[in-house]
Amino acid sequence: MTYTYGVAIPTNGNGEYLREVLESLAGLPTPPQAVAINDQSRGTDVAGICEEYTERFPTLVRTTRTDPPGAASARNEAIAAIVDDVEWVCILDDDSVILQLPEIVSGASAIVGEYEGRVASTSSEPFALDGRTIWTHAIESATFLRASILRRGVLFDENLGTGGPTPWQSGEGTDLLYRFMQEGPIMYDPGYRVKGLDDGQEAFPISKHRRYARGTGYVLRRRAPLTQQLRALVGPLVRAVKGQRRLNLHVFLGRLEGLLGRTF
Repeated sequence: MTYTYGVAIPTNGNGEYLREVLESLAGLPTPPQAVAINDQSRGTDVAGICEEYTERFPTLVRTTRTDPPGAASARNEAIAAIVDDVEWVCILDDDSVILQLPEIVSGASAIVGEYEGRVASTSSEPFALDGRTIWTHAIESATFLRASILRRGVLFDENLGTGGPTPWQSGEGTDLLYRFMQEGPIMYDPGYRVKGLDDGQEAFPISKHRRYARGTGYVLRRRAPLTQQLRALVGPLVRAVKGQRRLNLHVFLGRLEGLLGRTF
């Protein structure tokens, strides 16, 4: 391994897993040079956990930005704390652990990998993402971003994503990767693997699916050609005919709201 990297972690105070996440990072064959945690919990639990691990990393920083709220804002603040010290920044959720680090491809703007059970599609071969596979083979918490691009201000849009201040409650990672793709290829590395520490069985309420669908539609409106936007509407309608009618109709309506740029 010939690169330096840091890890940016957003949290709302998930003490149940954060200690295990940090322990896992410290135990990697090549631990990160720097770790930054943006804590939006307004409590003291995360501060205490960070204190326990201060000596385990060359740099461990806790930031507390809460305005605006949301994962995108938290990730940006964590990135800002370490981006000058490393060549790459890994985005990691507070309930996720890295199983295997990526191989860095010369000229790549970003590297994405397999998040066990959460990435829609995987591949056994490396390849460069395009406007279709950026939706199917990438997730924020299995992403390495080139720090020199982040330093130029190519960051998460804080008006998108979970917990943010707008109705568009997803899509911040895909939107960022679209912009990174303009800086160089985004490579899928099948050897780069991440997994979640929860059981992955949490059932989202339909209202949450709709909020996520709004974000998808909004990013498609910004970044994707009309044909791809239309396919994104047709898909849930077809699935509604086959089953889970209410859920898929809400996904359709959410994507439509995002594509229109307004809710109803």
